[in-house]
Amino acid sequence: KPFTMEFQSAPGQVGAPMPMMTPLEEPKEEKPINIPNPCEMRRVYTLYLGNIPEVVKDSFILELLSYCGTVLRWKRTTWPEDPSKVTRFGFAAFVDPAAAWRASTWLKDQRLVGRTL
Repeated sequence: KPFTMEFQSAPGQVGAPMPMMTPLEEPKEEKPINIPNPCEMRRVYTLYLGNIPEVVKDSFILELLSYCGTVLRWKRTTWPEDPSKVTRFGFAAFVDPAAAWRASTWLKDQRLVGRTL
């Protein structure tokens, strides 16, 4: 068992107290903390895509982006005032930087339903 040092004066002693060993309480069992392994973490490369026409479906955008590489996720938000209307921008997350670069160069200045991306 672990011990701690306490100082106590001996009877009739003048001067510095003598150390006295007393056992510590048993430590409480703590739950392990789950810390992600940096070697297993995957870096994500995010691309902003703007000026998307409202009539274009997310499935179509996702299909376009998938031609450039593996897309982890595509997120296009809705307006707070009217959740049924989507915004004209979104964010795509790619597995590798080359896919994000291909998407940014391929989709740059492309026209889609009368709008330039």
